[in-house]
Amino acid sequence: MNDNGSAPLVAVIILNWNNATDTIACLESLRASTHRNFLPIVVDNNSTDDSLSRLREWRSSSPPLAPRRDGDASDYEWTERDGLRPKAQRLGHEHSFILLENEQNLGFAAGCNVGVRLALTLNAEFLWLLNNDTEVDSHCLEHQLRLMHAERKIECLVPVILVHGSGGKVWNCGGRLLPGGLRRYLFTDAARESLPRTGYQRVSFVTGCSLLLRRSTVVNVGMLCEDFFFGEEDLEFSMRLKRLRKTAACCFDAILWHRVSSTFAGPALNSKLLGRVYLYYLNRFVHYRRYLPDPLWLLWRAIYNVYVVTLLVRRYTRSPATVRNVISRLNRESSRLRSVSRETFFEATRHDFTVAEHGRTEGGA
Repeated sequence: MNDNGSAPLVAVIILNWNNATDTIACLESLRASTHRNFLPIVVDNNSTDDSLSRLREWRSSSPPLAPRRDGDASDYEWTERDGLRPKAQRLGHEHSFILLENEQNLGFAAGCNVGVRLALTLNAEFLWLLNNDTEVDSHCLEHQLRLMHAERKIECLVPVILVHGSGGKVWNCGGRLLPGGLRRYLFTDAARESLPRTGYQRVSFVTGCSLLLRRSTVVNVGMLCEDFFFGEEDLEFSMRLKRLRKTAACCFDAILWHRVSSTFAGPALNSKLLGRVYLYYLNRFVHYRRYLPDPLWLLWRAIYNVYVVTLLVRRYTRSPATVRNVISRLNRESSRLRSVSRETFFEATRHDFTVAEHGRTEGGA
């Protein structure tokens, strides 16, 4: 299966935004992959730092990640006017990765989908959506492909995802969808040693951190939902898989390490804690409004409000005035919005919602 003459081509789609350091570390980890027929597609989501120059410099000064058999290739760009198109320059026969430049910051789902469209045009048999803040074990891809070859009913896979630098603590292995828009991760905070070493377990929730898909699955199920600038796309995709009776699983043989929340809370985005919490549930409320009749959605939201209030008071120890501020805005905006745009995302994540004793909101957008 690892002979390039017969091994399936896997397009590895990695989204970068203002974080070339993590992206390069992710690419470097792929170098040791025991499955050699892979093509990384790095989608730069209109970075405002020096990401593009650093990625090009690393590519030109580093050995190829994997040998390629299909001749020369081009970098690509996406523009609102012309869509996806190749750039003029040609890459060498053993290029390390294709760099796809987005004219705008499209958000996570739409940014990844540009890479997905390119992978489909390049006839990739499998598509691996991989967070740029991950590093993969050398056998990670091989083990997943072997399982998908043996179990044809499996449409998509997640690996065992460990917290980077934790000494082997599990972040998640996918999970289960629960009623009412909740999900439960499998094996969260468990030690890697306590998990099965081989085999797989069916899951109903798959995380966008690492998601290996058959080409046919993307064609039949569709790509990530672009109604949310950041977040919720993996839950929506999981619900779609379940509704269409597609099988997803965690491959216990496959391992990668994840720098959890590297983008959301890292140097690329100076976001406020309460802003992130607010955005998370705004995504959820807007998402469920798509699926439920209005009276049922209003009842569901009222019940969920209790959950959010409890979270803000017990976990984050926020004052009653601040909690009212978050809930009031959450209900008002979820009644108005049909999607969560780029503008809504950045405004929300820079808001802290804290109310001082005199009643004025501190911080703000």
